[in-house]
Amino acid sequence: MGIITEISLQKRNKSRANVYVDGEFAVALETVTLLERGLKKGEQIDLDKLKIIAEESDKEGAFRRGINYLSKRSRTIKEISDYLEGKGYSELAVNHAINKLTEYGYLGDEELAQSHVGVYGARRGKKRIRQDLLRRGVDRELVESAIGELGDQRDVALAQAEKYLKSREFDSRKLSAHLMSKGFEWEDINYVIRALGGKEE
Repeated sequence: MGIITEISLQKRNKSRANVYVDGEFAVALETVTLLERGLKKGEQIDLDKLKIIAEESDKEGAFRRGINYLSKRSRTIKEISDYLEGKGYSELAVNHAINKLTEYGYLGDEELAQSHVGVYGARRGKKRIRQDLLRRGVDRELVESAIGELGDQRDVALAQAEKYLKSREFDSRKLSAHLMSKGFEWEDINYVIRALGGKEE
């Protein structure tokens, strides 16, 4: 047993508080857990019980924060993991949150990759899409599977070139650089240059 001698909000995460027992740091808890459990300074507490409370608090806190993070836009498993770890949650709590979010259908890299390809496949090249998904931590096999659904991108590259040229004079080098920045492959870029009457790069 021990006495809670201090409860202070964390500087980086105001939704969590550090709990000190007998003058020493004991655990970090979600502030909502403090309210639910009625924990207060000066209260006597069993340390083993406090650690169990902290573990459950971490799990639920990580899950709630994960849902909030996902509410802004779709995230990959790696993005959620990095975010929660950055907020100070334990590996156990992070894994629990990811498993629960996946089970509830809020999180899934395969679905995210397919959705990303569906949204950007009409205006970006395969290289750019691949790079974006890999950078976000999606498994390469899932990325390649999703990109494989795109097929030939010549028409997409041509449409992007025509859009680019609406406000510019034709310059094969500048157009090639523009299409390359959008992630189109060289064979598609050269096809577009030829189709528009220019010389292959």
